[in-house]
Amino acid sequence: MNLEKTLEQNFLTYSAYVIQRRAIPDARDMLKYTGRQILHAQHREKLDYKHPFKKSQKSVSAATSFSYVHGGDSAYGQIIKMGRPLVQRYFLEEINGNGGTPAQNDDYSAERYTEARLSLLGWRMFETIDMQTIHMDDWERTYDEEGLFPKVLPSVGFYNICNGSFGSIAPTMISSIPQFNIKDINEAIINLINNPNAEVNIYPDFASGGILMNPGTVAQSLECGEGKSAILRGKITKHIKEGFLVVSELPYGVYTNTVCQEIEKAIEKGECPITTFKDLSKETVSLKIFAKDLDAAEEWLYKNTSVQKHFTIKMIMLDEGKTPKLFNLRSALLAHIKHTKQVWKNAIEFQLQGLKDREDIILGLLKAYSILDEIVATIKQSRGRADAIIQLKSLYQFSEAQATAIVDLRLHRLSAIDIEALKEELEKNRKQQEGLVGLLQDELKFNANLIAPYEDNIKRFADARRTQI
Repeated sequence: MNLEKTLEQNFLTYSAYVIQRRAIPDARDMLKYTGRQILHAQHREKLDYKHPFKKSQKSVSAATSFSYVHGGDSAYGQIIKMGRPLVQRYFLEEINGNGGTPAQNDDYSAERYTEARLSLLGWRMFETIDMQTIHMDDWERTYDEEGLFPKVLPSVGFYNICNGSFGSIAPTMISSIPQFNIKDINEAIINLINNPNAEVNIYPDFASGGILMNPGTVAQSLECGEGKSAILRGKITKHIKEGFLVVSELPYGVYTNTVCQEIEKAIEKGECPITTFKDLSKETVSLKIFAKDLDAAEEWLYKNTSVQKHFTIKMIMLDEGKTPKLFNLRSALLAHIKHTKQVWKNAIEFQLQGLKDREDIILGLLKAYSILDEIVATIKQSRGRADAIIQLKSLYQFSEAQATAIVDLRLHRLSAIDIEALKEELEKNRKQQEGLVGLLQDELKFNANLIAPYEDNIKRFADARRTQI
């Protein structure tokens, strides 16, 4: 066997594995494979906003004992990131305790001190998942083959592109997707649902705020999926009388310790107009910088420190969860819509089948009431539950579900009042079926129904833009 070819093939296999399983988000829900595993484990164990906070170790254990294979430290780091201010635009996790500060990226407390649970927005990404909305091909066995976890979430109403994807470096590949405002994204999705040819003209909106200095070139990069980087500048306020500047916002991914070290080194070398500085940051950024010439100090900060920084735009995502592909913003939104339309269709069909199954049982009970004495006699003469079901199917042509419902019902309690209630339920059931069939047959009605969760999430979660243009 040729060693060079063997090594080449093995590295290609490994590279593909890393791209699919760790590094690149899926265009359909904009989650990475491992992040989705963690969220699903929390959802499965009811470690969510509906239930009391539990120590973060509970969430870590839930993930690592079910599907997550990369260790507790890695899992906890992702949990913190999904609920950390200035990092996550919209929290998928709720963190109680020290989940980190603006000072540095790893100053959060250990999992035994913090508490974590799936947020309302994170939980809503799972809505309808129990309605067979995710195809079986998009479920995978856990490492011990004792369970299944989804390779994509329903995600109707919230597209996690709002939180972007950053530093996703795989072998020979990088994915760097900016963050967006949920109102902007959901309104764009609604427009595209109504008109797939609609234009998409929105700008990034980062959790850390700041100022986008080159909106025109960023718009071109988003239209192409890659191109010139976004130039992000921190927010600086001048206090002329007091002789200092206050940096209150920084570019995304920049921590105050980084800026402080850059200034400190320059002061030691005598290479900057800044005389001294203080880091007063707590929950938000607050750098107080003293200088004789505030204009010169401000300009120096932009040119020589991370107060101004570039954010790369390269929107590589997994197409259908499999193949890396360069998307532009519009095609990414359309990929999400294609996915959620199928999810919504599956949900409607699931509800419709449930109504049909219930209709079948109601009809069986009504029929049983009309021949109640014969039914009771047959059941009494049977040799047990299973035999009674067989006899009812054979003698009166009941379906399996009808016969089972009849045998399990206390027939002596079936009164005329119950029959009227069943008739009313049957009428209501058939109207509901008619409505669901109408949704499946009428594209305009279907689209309006699909749009509703996006409109609801705008009302629930929309906030003001943080990044100025």
